Amino acid sequence: MFQPDKLADLLAPAAPVAPVQDPFSLDALIAWLRTKRGTYDWYSIKSCLICQYLDHIGIMYSSVGASDYVPEPWTGSRKQLPAFFESIACHGRYTFPEALRRALAIKARQS
Repeated sequence: MFQPDKLADLLAPAAPVAPVQDPFSLDALIAWLRTKRGTYDWYSIKSCLICQYLDHIGIMYSSVGASDYVPEPWTGSRKQLPAFFESIACHGRYTFPEALRRALAIKARQS
């Protein structure tokens, strides 16, 4: 049955939607790194920094490199990662705090 008082609710403007952050942005990676402690094993397909981050953002993969990954299911091509992933994950000491420092240094150079 038609209810005129409900029509106003249906026609009211929707609440603004917060913009979704690009999960491959430097800011998104920095936010995640701020939550991490300890070390990571760069040579492990499951515990390297990039693997852990892809898991965190819900990306399924069968192989990961410093600059790209193979999505699962296979789409016919490797997916490129932004260049800063390699600089942050592969250079220097393999600790999350050090990776965060590298990420923040890259962010400062971009500003």
